Amino acid sequence: MELKRWLERGVDAFEAWAASYEEYAAHPATAVDEGACAAAFDELLSRLHGSYPFFHP
Repeated sequence: MELKRWLERGVDAFEAWAASYEEYAAHPATAVDEGACAAAFDELLSRLHGSYPFFHP
């Protein structure tokens, strides 16, 4: 299974769905700091490394 292909298809579908609504100003509370997101994602990946059953053969 090509996971990247399916994830991209999901993101494309979400973007098409979101574009079907009128544009609006997002509330500042929904803003995501890219650096904080990257740090949290890196922490998640480090915790998943070697963790059963993720990527279990």
